[in-house]
Amino acid sequence: MSNLEVTPFNAVDEITYQEFEDLGCANNFYFSKSFLKAFESGNEQINYSYLIIKNQKVAIALVIIQDFCISLEKNQIAELPKIIQKLQLLQRRQKFQIAICGNLFLSGAYGVWVKDKNYNKQVY
Repeated sequence: MSNLEVTPFNAVDEITYQEFEDLGCANNFYFSKSFLKAFESGNEQINYSYLIIKNQKVAIALVIIQDFCISLEKNQIAELPKIIQKLQLLQRRQKFQIAICGNLFLSGAYGVWVKDKNYNKQVY
């Protein structure tokens, strides 16, 4: 059983330089503090939060969470694929909240950074 410690952050600026160094992601463009800060400041309608996962007090993983609201007009619901139309949520509400673990603007593995693949099983 692993002894992982999870610490939530409401902004990338709350994460220390040392934690980014421990993670080894400071030089990865998509996980750099400056890149994540640019997304925060450029998309104020999205609530960004982060989780730092530590093993023995050393950061081993970073999780990016984006939380935002979608508003749909009734005529837009009809244009959605049938599978989505069947969701009761869309039939009852025109506004709903979505949380994504990842980066809404990028495809690929840009939501979770794991320092070392040996930690993958513990983190996921």
